[in-house]
Order: sequence, then structure tokens, then C-alpha cells
Amino acid sequence: QHFSGVVPSMFTLFVRGALLDEVSALFDDILAESLLVGVLLVLFILAASITVMNMLVGVLCQVVINVAEVEKEVLTVGKFESKLRAVAKRLDENQDGTISKQEFGNLLGDDEACKALQQVGVDVVGLIDYVDILFEAEDGELHQTLSLADFIEVVLDLRGSCSATVKDVVDLRKYTRNMLKRITVETDSCNTRLAHIEESLSKSLGIDGLDRRKGRKSTGSQGSLTAPKLRRSSTVASFQGGVVDHEDVKRDCEKA
Repeated sequence: QHFSGVVPSMFTLFVRGALLDEVSALFDDILAESLLVGVLLVLFILAASITVMNMLVGVLCQVVINVAEVEKEVLTVGKFESKLRAVAKRLDENQDGTISKQEFGNLLGDDEACKALQQVGVDVVGLIDYVDILFEAEDGELHQTLSLADFIEVVLDLRGSCSATVKDVVDLRKYTRNMLKRITVETDSCNTRLAHIEESLSKSLGIDGLDRRKGRKSTGSQGSLTAPKLRRSSTVASFQGGVVDHEDVKRDCEKA
């Protein structure tokens, strides 16, 4: 009656074999039918119980590990903040409670601060390359100052163990948009200056070119007028002398 089909058999094994609901009654009914089936039922109950127990133990272990990691992270961050606040307060030149680019450089030169950064997993050498990005204002021209809380948050986000989040993607998009706007403004300014320079050069070159063309025309006309005169005068002189000197005519033509 407990194993009359596939579905009733699965239900019986799950409810009474795995969840152990009225397993004694099931065991008595099976032993009345066959001793071998009773032994198989015992083996199934042991396997199912061990499997469920291992699953629950695994879940509990994972929860304990996650809680331990969170607590360790909180303790590590707390120690880092206390050390960094002490170092920043000591290196704060104007005592305004903020960190500038110059003060950040002094902070990276402090041994205690570098050890604290390394303990939380921050690459100190790689952090130097992000100085301009960390302290760059939204307009991209001036370097802003960061409060100590914002600075600690930014530094902790640069750890190697941190994974990319939606906020990081949004910040990257915002930074890219600002940089494109800045490049567009600079490009427009350069184009405007180039247009003024081109206009000035075209005006000056146009006047000079006109003067040169006039000079060429005047020189050409004078040469064209002078050459016939020379040739004519030489020829007339030769005829007047009664003897035509071809060498003199040739020299006159070459000079012309």
C-alpha cells in the first residue's frame, strides 16, 4: 500500500524516510512483507539523514564564515580609520580637517600610513597614479580637497578585494562625460583660434600676393618693351652703318 506506484513511493520515501514522519509504522509494515526491503529502508534512512545533516551543517558553516568575515572587515576598517585619522591630523598643515593633494603626498610618505594602507589591502604604489583623479574637481581644472571621511571611503574602494559595483560604473560614466565636455570645449577654442589665424594669414597673404602679381606684370611689360627697343636700335644702327653685324644683334638679343 505504501509503494503502489511511482508517485506514492516517492512520497513515502520523502516524508517517512527523509523527514522521518511515522517511520516506525512504515518499518513495521515493510518487515511484515520482507526483511530485505526493511534493511534497504534502513540504509535509505541513514543516507537521507546524513545528507540532510551535511546540508544543514554546510549552510551553518557558510553563515558563520560570512559573519566572521564581516566582523573582521569591521575591525580592520575601524583600526585603519583610527590610524589614518591620527596620521592625517598630525600632517594637516592648515588644520582644516580636510586633505589636499599636497597633504596626500605627505601622507604617502609616512611609514605608519603606508603600513595601515597595506593592512587593508590598498596598493600604495598604485595609489600614487590615482592622485590626480582623486583630487580632480568636476570642472577638471582645480584640485579639490576631501574631507577625512570621504577620503577614507575613496581609499577603501580602491582595495584589490573590492569588486566593481553599479556606483563605480556610474562614476566612470560621469567622469568620461566630464572629460568629453572638457575636450569639446578645448577643441572649439582651438578651432576658433585657428580660424582667426587663418583669416589673418589669408588677408596678409592676399595683399602681398596682389603686390607681387603687380610687380611681375610691370616687370614683364617693361622687359617686353625694352627687348624690341634694343633689337630695333641695334638693327637700325647696323643698317645706318651700312654693315649688319650679326654678332652685335645676337648679343643684344641675349641681353634683352
